[in-house]
Amino acid sequence: MLRSNVKFRHLQLIVSISERLHIGRVAEHLSLSQPAVSKSLAEIESIVGSQLFERTPSGLIETREGKVFAEYAREALAQLGRLGDDLEAAQLGHAGTIVVGSVVAASRLVPLAIELLKQRSPSTTVRLDEGLMEPLIHGLRLGSHDVVIVRVDTIPDPTGLTLESVYQDSIVLVTTPGSPLLSQRKLAYRSLASYPWVLPPPESASRRRYDEALRQHGLGVPKDLVETGSFFSMITLTRERSGICGMSEALAAYCERLGLLRVLPLPPLALGSPVGIARLEGRRQRPAALLFSECFKEAVHTTLPDRLVMP
Repeated sequence: MLRSNVKFRHLQLIVSISERLHIGRVAEHLSLSQPAVSKSLAEIESIVGSQLFERTPSGLIETREGKVFAEYAREALAQLGRLGDDLEAAQLGHAGTIVVGSVVAASRLVPLAIELLKQRSPSTTVRLDEGLMEPLIHGLRLGSHDVVIVRVDTIPDPTGLTLESVYQDSIVLVTTPGSPLLSQRKLAYRSLASYPWVLPPPESASRRRYDEALRQHGLGVPKDLVETGSFFSMITLTRERSGICGMSEALAAYCERLGLLRVLPLPPLALGSPVGIARLEGRRQRPAALLFSECFKEAVHTTLPDRLVMP
């Protein structure tokens, strides 16, 4: 029944309803009348044999069956989008578009990998999505991302994913050049408590790692704290407020070479965290995505040869 009767417009409708939970807003978004939206939803629920959304005076509530249907609909639409990109690439004779997700820790190495890819395939378009691990992995599962560069040991549920560790990376603390902390002869972690801090948002896996590491060094949650997942904001706030920020050791070394930040003379906050490539298990890899993975490994080999964990 599903194979023969569910249509592309049904998938679009369910995703739109799941995101807006209001018939009027869905109708406006899809340029349809409200009766047409209600009729199509009833048609889909008849095909599925389950109620996907509960009707209330204030809007709609997604049922368990609705959540399942919406997740599959998003994945199917993402796959169709990938098909469209690949067909266009075949017609134009180039490698098409790939979507790469990257956590902030790899903000130095991913651009190097993209540069290597561009040298070999100039017509490939790379969409780079930099952010927190959780939404990036969610995008990978939905099919909107081809590969994600992530700290592979921070993924709480790796089911359905293929993970490949590429290099080991520690977390160090950085501050602004000229900070009085840099002139202390015997700097200790307890000396940092009164300074402004910049840390990832509390709901992120990386933040949980920071909190645990700070506890091990006798520090609680900083009193003067800004929470952000933006790399630019991390640098700007740390510099402007003469604050402290945790950062990938490889990225911190690059920022130090540019004169943007200075690494505090303290032992790393966390050791031995593997950074690598996450892919969706069983999905056919686009040639351009495979090429990016090769270029990423090459960039690591060139930049951090002593940190490689690849076989």
